[in-house]
Amino acid sequence: MAETISIELKSDLNNMYENAGELLNVLQAIDFKGESKEIQELMDQIMFKLEDICGTLQKDIYNCDYLITKIQARN
Repeated sequence: MAETISIELKSDLNNMYENAGELLNVLQAIDFKGESKEIQELMDQIMFKLEDICGTLQKDIYNCDYLITKIQARN
């Protein structure tokens, strides 16, 4: 049961990581230099937060891999 939950969780985390990465790539490809200072600051903050989210998701995916390995080793 724990292995199934860990595998499902890892799959969900991978999907979120990919989606956040795609959003970040799209935003990085857009040139916001012609926009107002407020828009530029907002987009910088959004991209910073997306990078933070991606980092957290990478850590959680790694932890799921560790848990799955530990669970499989017990069996």
